[in-house]
Amino acid sequence: IRAMVIDPSYRTKMQRLSQHFRDQPQTPLERAVWWVEWVLRNPDVDVMQSNSINLWWFQKYLMDVFLFLFIVIVSVVVTLIVILRSIFRKKLSTHKNKSE
Repeated sequence: IRAMVIDPSYRTKMQRLSQHFRDQPQTPLERAVWWVEWVLRNPDVDVMQSNSINLWWFQKYLMDVFLFLFIVIVSVVVTLIVILRSIFRKKLSTHKNKSE
């Protein structure tokens, strides 16, 4: 934080970024007014609707993604359990053989 306060290159970079951000053809208020007027001129346009209305319910709520992740996680856990069981069984069997 101290380097950012002391070093002037950070300040000049932020000033340049601020100028780029503020260099817009319209003010935010003018842009908002234009969009309100556009909606009033075109009330029946479906272009402004989100494409999510065409998705299935399980896609909209990401159930397909959650199901995939759940299956992957369960598969990894089951694989680890099987591997660990086989390792412990081998260790126990070799330990029993040595004790006999």
